[in-house]
Amino acid sequence: EFRRVLFRSFLYYHGSIIQGTFNGKGKLYHSNKKLKYFGYWKNGKKHGVGVEFDEFASIINNGMWNNNKLVDNKKDYILNI
Repeated sequence: EFRRVLFRSFLYYHGSIIQGTFNGKGKLYHSNKKLKYFGYWKNGKKHGVGVEFDEFASIINNGMWNNNKLVDNKKDYILNI
């Protein structure tokens, strides 16, 4: 299921939700509507290829994530999203 939801009253999520949590590809937005994270999720945590942004839309981290932790910061992963 792919949908848009309000999360914690200050973040917005648009993407795949399975069994009530973020799973698959999705986008998480800051309250100012700028992207916070774009990539893959597993059980509500960043997992797989993804990019994390600050509130000014500058990239903080990108690469491969595992259980909400950046494990490989290779820029070429982004091309595969």
